[in-house]
Amino acid sequence: MLKVELPSKTYEILVEKDALKRIGSWTADIWSSRKIALISDTNVFPHYGQTVVQYLEIQGFDVYPYVVDAGEKTKSLVTANELYDFLTDNDFSRSDSLIGLGGGVIGDLTGFVASTYMRGLSFIQVPTSLLAQVDSSIGGKTGVNCEKAKNLIGTFAQPDGVLIDPNTLQTLPQRRLSEGMAEVIKCALIQDINLWRQLRKMTKMEDILTNSESIIKKALNVKKHLVERDEFDQGDRLLLNFGHTIGHGLEASENYEMISHGEAVALGMVQMTRGAVKKG
Repeated sequence: MLKVELPSKTYEILVEKDALKRIGSWTADIWSSRKIALISDTNVFPHYGQTVVQYLEIQGFDVYPYVVDAGEKTKSLVTANELYDFLTDNDFSRSDSLIGLGGGVIGDLTGFVASTYMRGLSFIQVPTSLLAQVDSSIGGKTGVNCEKAKNLIGTFAQPDGVLIDPNTLQTLPQRRLSEGMAEVIKCALIQDINLWRQLRKMTKMEDILTNSESIIKKALNVKKHLVERDEFDQGDRLLLNFGHTIGHGLEASENYEMISHGEAVALGMVQMTRGAVKKG
């Protein structure tokens, strides 16, 4: 079990195959009985939503699922406002909580809404994509996009816990698995030579799934240590932005439709590395 230990908060990261089967009891160890808004999308909820609802309800939680359209365009103030209305209509108070079940878009959106509704509700992240599992689910960055830029509107808000089930990667399209590897490679390049050596031995996509638990833990360890040293992105944590400056520009230039975040970051890392090589 990994832990993120910050001056203001400590929380656990459970990385374990079949961890979704433990979500009810694991959540009950963190929270008392309450309302939970389960935020997911049209890709993920059909696979795992009802299972998560069932395990939470067994533990006495009152679960309110909310399913949004899959895709980057959902990460907006429009969707956030719709979620505020949903929480208000169902009488959510500061004693209630949110769980984000999905990829990076769902995690960012859930954290943003949780941190701004009634000046802050607690939340848990349950990332189901490789990109979200190794990057966006920890560290406390939340946000939505606007017309001018990606993630321009957001907060720093740490979750109460993160549950990662590597088996969810089995339902990912190969393209989404590949884009998640961009963030894994980033972590290896900036701070983990052993992870880099492990990745170089992999020759096919099946190797990612076979070694998923090990890869996820090593990548998370890199981010965890950087976040613990620099929670608010003012020093060492900026290393995690490797490839992102160019990447965010590429995403925006394609209106967040033709190129995914991980693919854009991968291209950004290539261009930055080429520039570094040229400079010697």
